[in-house]
Amino acid sequence: MTKFKILFKGIIRKEGNYRRINSTVVLIRNKNKKMIIDPGMDRKILLSCLKKERLKRRSINYVGITHWHPDHSFLASLFPKAVIVTYKYFVLPGGEIIRHGGEISELGIKIIPTPGHTRDHCSFILNSGGKRIAIVGDLFYWREDEDQILKRNFLINKPDPVAIDFSELRKSRQAILNIADFIIPGHGEPFSVKGSIGKI
Repeated sequence: MTKFKILFKGIIRKEGNYRRINSTVVLIRNKNKKMIIDPGMDRKILLSCLKKERLKRRSINYVGITHWHPDHSFLASLFPKAVIVTYKYFVLPGGEIIRHGGEISELGIKIIPTPGHTRDHCSFILNSGGKRIAIVGDLFYWREDEDQILKRNFLINKPDPVAIDFSELRKSRQAILNIADFIIPGHGEPFSVKGSIGKI
């Protein structure tokens, strides 16, 4: 059975004159395969998370990237044996690029385009414990000083000052809210589509 674990909850935190920022990092695994989604850009945090899970960098088979902003993707190259998974392509360790069919069958993961925050944004969907889990990068995200309001209309229309196409972003948000039971955002707490924040 495919399982997942949030290794690090993404943050956007103001510290003095700068911001501390790192994406949510998610581990997906079954008996034979392991995947990291959005490895982030804080090497110390990532290596510490892997150590706690007793995982070697070479043991990771896939690295999923929801989008190429550095707080989500910067550390993808830490995994020398991994296939990098983007919105349309598998990037093999040797540099070959292959168009995928929207899934990683070995892990039961669907890859769906969710453009708007960036043009190449995607989300990763898996079934776990009878629930559909959506790992959505910056389709949804919150700074630490923001209230995480979970009313559907607010979620769809929540401002995103760096979105490249807000109309597309709204459509992508609606699509995910229509199919997911639980959502893991790029920064902030995971939440139930029915509205309860908490552990999954």
